[in-house]
Amino acid sequence: MPKKLNIDVYSGDTFTLPTITWKDSNAALIDLTSYTALMEVKLTAATTSAQASITESTGITLGGAAGTVIATLTPAMTALITDGAVYDLQVTSASSVTTTLVYGTVTWTQDVARP
Repeated sequence: MPKKLNIDVYSGDTFTLPTITWKDSNAALIDLTSYTALMEVKLTAATTSAQASITESTGITLGGAAGTVIATLTPAMTALITDGAVYDLQVTSASSVTTTLVYGTVTWTQDVARP
């Protein structure tokens, strides 16, 4: 079962999810070496287009044998997110098994200073 983690995002700032460490039911670390990852932020879960989308090649770092996942949104991405949006982060094994690790809603605050 994925963990619910609501997040606060400030428009125009870099945002990094708290580091996720994935373990099995026996608390053993899961090796993410052969996995891919996807995080999407959408207006609603049913919305087809994402306000922000990252993978292991565009903002997600998979920690291999350590079982860690770090996901970072760029300032350009956070500027496009709207308050009340939803997100989730999934990993997919080499054998195409997809697991959602975290999900939640986004509280978004408009920035004041714009360089």
